Amino acid sequence: MPSSLLLGQPDGGPGSSAHPGRGPYPLPFERRPLSTTLVAPTVTVTNDFEGGTNGVAITTANAGGVGNTQFDQVTVSAGDGAVNFSNAHPGHGSLGMLCQTGATLGEAYVSWIGALGGATGTIWLRAYLYLTANPGTQTRLLRWLNVGNVRGSVQISTTGKLLTTDFGGAGGTMINSIPLNQLVRVEAFCTGDGTAGVLECKLFDSPESNSPLETITNTALNTVGMIDRVRFGQTGTAVANITYWLDDIGASTSAYLGPVGAAAALILGIVLLLVVGGIAYASIPGSDGVIHACYKNSNPAQGALIAIDSAASCPSGYTALNWNQIGPQGPTGPQGAPGISGLEIVVASGTVPNAEATTFFAEATCPSGKHALGGGAGIGSLPAGRSEADYHLVHSQSGSISDMATWSVEYAGPANSVGLVVAAEVNCAFVS
Repeated sequence: MPSSLLLGQPDGGPGSSAHPGRGPYPLPFERRPLSTTLVAPTVTVTNDFEGGTNGVAITTANAGGVGNTQFDQVTVSAGDGAVNFSNAHPGHGSLGMLCQTGATLGEAYVSWIGALGGATGTIWLRAYLYLTANPGTQTRLLRWLNVGNVRGSVQISTTGKLLTTDFGGAGGTMINSIPLNQLVRVEAFCTGDGTAGVLECKLFDSPESNSPLETITNTALNTVGMIDRVRFGQTGTAVANITYWLDDIGASTSAYLGPVGAAAALILGIVLLLVVGGIAYASIPGSDGVIHACYKNSNPAQGALIAIDSAASCPSGYTALNWNQIGPQGPTGPQGAPGISGLEIVVASGTVPNAEATTFFAEATCPSGKHALGGGAGIGSLPAGRSEADYHLVHSQSGSISDMATWSVEYAGPANSVGLVVAAEVNCAFVS
């Protein structure tokens, strides 16, 4: 038997000469001083009013709910004004906020103060707005302040156009009016500074769009300085007979909040699963493998998909859409590759008979009916004074295409190799 069998050339492994530069070498470590720069935390607060009850006055204690930030201040002037939860024109879900001053001059707004985490230079605001008529008196929609000092405002004119105003009343007015009797989205930011203040406002007539109908940006304004609170609703100069609806309001110290869109539909879906479905966590998919869902028929969030419990029904404004967890049986696949059986290893060896030979052969043959799948070679019984390094493997391969049952090997080496053993090994099997 051969003392060694060459079934393949080793590649040396990681870090060997066959792979220079590879291996588990440590990477250089560079020491760097720790940064001492302090970065103000980013704050984002939102409220979708879904934690309330229709017709109930909003307070600093009842406007919570999943993902909502309670208000730090709610102001409604005496008389017939109102800041109430309302199901009349919600942007998403089932509730929004009614802002109304009625026949009495007054204010009606909600405010975040401490929730913003302290005074900062710029705050971005978002509000979904529904107007049924243009206001009879110019009214405020959004406002930035520090304690009681105004920094900037977004207002609605008597022609239904949004306008921005700084501390002294300077700013800009949009060309387009707010579409009536439909939901729109308003986004704006204020940068507080005595001479380099900025006010920007965007109107989205498609409320879930990322492309505004119009944007106004005004710079070099007197927005005084740092901002520590924001208000949503009619605030400041008291006015009468103002009515509009807000929903999904938000404030951020880092960037525009963007549309609520599918995120609101997802939250609604979770509520439906927990409230309508009851034990929905155990019933999606249903026992028959069917996943029950609903898609929204119209904007906002048209096409948003929510999964529901198998025993639940779709809410108003949604259409049922069901599908199986497991799809239909596919077509039969193609015939697989031929298999093998009867695997065995056959070894054949020969001894060098004379001193003149410098090439040495061996051949192993499979039993009848079996094919050679692979093989190897080896040498043994080295003559005195010789080593394996003296002999070079010329080839180790199967026989010709017409003879796939043999494995032949050939070595080359020095003369005077009488007694050297050359071995061939072949792996044989029936191939179907």
